[in-house]
Amino acid sequence: MAPPRTAAGILRPTLVIGVGAFGRHALLGLRSRLLDRFGDIEQLPSFRFLYLDSDPDAVRKATAGTSEVALTSAEVFPLPLQPVAKYRQRVLEHLCEWLPREKLYNIPRSLQAGPHRALGRLAFCDNFLRLQARLRRELTGATQTEALLATAENSGLPAADNCPRIYVLASATEGVSGLLTDLGYAIRRQLDLLDFPHAPTVGVIYCERRSTPRPLQSNRPIYTPR
Repeated sequence: MAPPRTAAGILRPTLVIGVGAFGRHALLGLRSRLLDRFGDIEQLPSFRFLYLDSDPDAVRKATAGTSEVALTSAEVFPLPLQPVAKYRQRVLEHLCEWLPREKLYNIPRSLQAGPHRALGRLAFCDNFLRLQARLRRELTGATQTEALLATAENSGLPAADNCPRIYVLASATEGVSGLLTDLGYAIRRQLDLLDFPHAPTVGVIYCERRSTPRPLQSNRPIYTPR
């Protein structure tokens, strides 16, 4: 990896990671905006998308729709859960150090994390090595000088430097959000290995606002002690 080069400009390599159903919808919306602005997104090799989900139907859901807006199968990185029978005793002992045993043995037959964040973290652990390699590949491809110059030429934006920016789009209400903390550490590790220790990372996390129940109304006078 070449050392970071600096130049006057605003364009930098960018990796946008969508996690779960919320992340998928956010990526599709962002792709639509870029499509309206720049046209063919394939001509922007320094701007990359990566969709992470433990849903077995993640590929089908992300690639459905028109080819211009829908994600490609290469941009989808499934994090499948495994049935309990697939885990050996040694692995079970290691998992039970942080994963409640009842969560492990209640993995649904659909192999979906549902609202259980512990299963989202389990999906991350099961696919950790594959995900690390994929993050490294995406960051390496986005920060190449040829990719940055091609993106600058096709977008009409002046290039700044090859220090990447990473955005993570997710919802805290989904079970797969249980991997967010570990994903943050994995991203920072790859940035350190690629000699970008100061690369900015931004997490955009949606948190549902629940209404607070109002106190019961009563016609009785409020007793105030003297």
